[in-house]
Amino acid sequence: MGIDTPPHHPNKLVIQETLSAASTELCTLAALSKEIQWAISSLLEKAQHPDLFVELQILQDIDRLQQTLVDLGNMMRVLSANSALASIDRETLMQTVQLESLKARLFVRENTVCEQSDGEVTWL
Repeated sequence: MGIDTPPHHPNKLVIQETLSAASTELCTLAALSKEIQWAISSLLEKAQHPDLFVELQILQDIDRLQQTLVDLGNMMRVLSANSALASIDRETLMQTVQLESLKARLFVRENTVCEQSDGEVTWL
């Protein structure tokens, strides 16, 4: 996907496209979070643990994380739909993103060849 650049301004990013790409990422993360929540829930159903209080709190935290990601994704989508064709400096925005794999997905240049993920995880 990647974010478009305004014509004749390779170091600028269209804010609308940037918000839209961020919205897509947030929605993808929300879906992954929901899958994790269901997997953990399924495991807990099979567990014969006498006290699942802590585990249930963790599930609630994951649920809150998932709902927050959905809300942020929806907010970004609305902002992108209502933003003017303003632009922002590419490098300034790129410096706000620490996760290299996310940077690669969001800030793809048109002439960059997209490589398929080999399943590598970006560790903190």
